[in-house]
Order: sequence, then structure tokens, then C-alpha cells
Amino acid sequence: MNIFYKSSIKTAIRLLNQFGTKTLIVLDKNKSLKGTISDGDIRRAILKGKKLENLITGIYNSEPIYLIQNSFDESKLKSVFLKHKIDIIPIVNKKGKFIKSIKFYDLINSFKKNNNKKKIVNNKINNASVIIMAGGLGKRMEPFTHIMPKPLIPIGKSTIIELVIAQFTKYGFNDFLLTTNYKHYILDIFFKNIKLKSNLKLIREKKPLGTAGSLSLIKGLKGKNCFVANCDGLLNLDLNNIMDYHVNNHFDLTIIVSMKKYQLPYGICKSKSNGLFDEIIEKPKIDFKVNTGIYVMKNSMLKYVPKNKKIDMNNFIELLKNKKFNIGLYPISSESWLDVGQWEEYKNNIKKIS
Repeated sequence: MNIFYKSSIKTAIRLLNQFGTKTLIVLDKNKSLKGTISDGDIRRAILKGKKLENLITGIYNSEPIYLIQNSFDESKLKSVFLKHKIDIIPIVNKKGKFIKSIKFYDLINSFKKNNNKKKIVNNKINNASVIIMAGGLGKRMEPFTHIMPKPLIPIGKSTIIELVIAQFTKYGFNDFLLTTNYKHYILDIFFKNIKLKSNLKLIREKKPLGTAGSLSLIKGLKGKNCFVANCDGLLNLDLNNIMDYHVNNHFDLTIIVSMKKYQLPYGICKSKSNGLFDEIIEKPKIDFKVNTGIYVMKNSMLKYVPKNKKIDMNNFIELLKNKKFNIGLYPISSESWLDVGQWEEYKNNIKKIS
């Protein structure tokens, strides 16, 4: 969970995803403590225009909370965690050289073991529902979808929809609502013949309602927030961190975006204000924040979806924006998102999955 202080933002995102943590310890080449960097630090930097190739210098917290080795007991350690509301504390020697880090989660586990008290459980009850929109025609996956609905396209020994569900159950989300239209009866038969450990309810559109219209049919959601996902995107990161980010920033809707880079195959000519030639930028690389089709939103947002009318997600998001709701972005690395909703991306990503 450590990172060199001259590493790139892209490297920091990769390590956060790899270790499933929210914070990395920043060190120099001598293993001396330079600071800490959290997923929040990174996402704020990206939203301010920083690129994945930029260094974390200037982004990480250079004045972290830390403790000196052998200068504290368990009681003091716990009080520091609670006072500063942090999830990790670096431990250094008197010269500032990094020794180890202690996570709040590890401290709680140690406290339970050493004091032999009643089992303490995480009071963060994961009660958010997951809405998966699976009613589309799947035109980008023709000719397969002439026969079967897109959610049942095979990947290895599984199907797309099973993998989408599994990515949520892995992190404790077990309440699913699947909206369907095209070839509903096939999906209905499929789910009646497989055994799921989670709760799943199929909700059928009587007519095609676009990429967001089926949300108007949703009722009885658990908790205050929900995930909304297309049936062709897979995320490889801790979904609880996304929910925390959404809740802690008081967003009404959070759009999960993937950082993508595209290199133009041409040289770009720039001109001055008077029309004279200025310079040529040869095959520039452009950074994009691509919508993954996966969102977190307050359950209360669903009431703004027009009843029984066709509406696509981009129009629904624009509707919420015009109503002045808080809409946030949650940037992730391109490696953390796999798009299997069109043949080219399917072929490129299937080896990573199966």
C-alpha cells in the first residue's frame, strides 16, 4: 500500500484498485514518509483537469497524521483514528523512516481478539438495491441478438448478466431489479432455471422506454441510494468505495466515468487570432471521461423519470441538471472498466475475463 512520490496518477489508481484500499502511503527512495494520497485526492485532481500521466506531486497530502514507533499504545492509536476520522496511520521511526501502516479495520480486529468481547460487526449495512437495465435490442451485438438477448451472451462458462450480478454480490449487494423488454420470456426462463444466492426481480416494460424510461417502473427500493447499471459493463474495483464517495459528497447522482485516451492520427494546425499559422501539434493525445453506463443515485431521483414515456439516460441526466440537483463524477482508470456491449470491445476484453 505504498507508492513512490514521483509516481503517476495512473499508477496510484492502479495500486488503490489492486489493494482495495482508500489511501496509499507516499514514500521517497529512502523509504522516508512524504505523505499520504487517497482516492478522494486523486479524483479531485482529475476533475480539476489533471491527466493520468501527471505525477502525484502536489496532489498528495504532505502533512499526514502519523505516529512515532514505540510512542503509543492501542488506546492512543484508537483515539487518533476517531479524532481525525482517517482510515490509515503511517508509523515511522524517530528519523522519519517508514516502518509500517495500521488500518482502522485492523485495529478493530485486534481489539476484538485481545479483549475477547462480543463480536463487533461492521455497522455499515449494505442495503442498497441494484437496478440493471436489460431491455434493449442489443443492435451492436447482432447477429447474436437476433436469437438471444444481449444479457445472455456467453463469456467463458458464464453469461454477461451473471458477471454483472457477481460484481455486485462480491461486495455485499444482493438485492437486484432487472428491467426487461426485448426477448423478456427468454430471460424469465433463464433465471427460473439458475440458482442465485441473491434476490432478483424481473420488471417488464410493456413497450420500449429507452435507456432510462424503465426506471419509472421501479418501486420498493431498499435504503436511500441505489446502483443503476447497463447490462454490458463490468467494473474491477471496490463498489463500496463508490457508494461511500457518492454519499460523503452529498451527490444526488454520481456518474462513473472511465479515463480514456485517444490519439488523433493527424497533425493539428493551430493558428493565431489574426489567422496566421502558429504551430503544428503532431498526432495529439486527447483525454476523455467516458460514461461507463453505471451510476449511483438517490432513490428519490427515480420519481423524476417520466411515467410510461421513452427517455434515454443522457436526457434524464440533463433533466436532473436543469432541476439543480448535485451530479458528480467518479473517475476510474480504463483498466477498471470492461465494455462487452459491442463486438470489438467484447473480443478485446473477453480474454481478460474468461
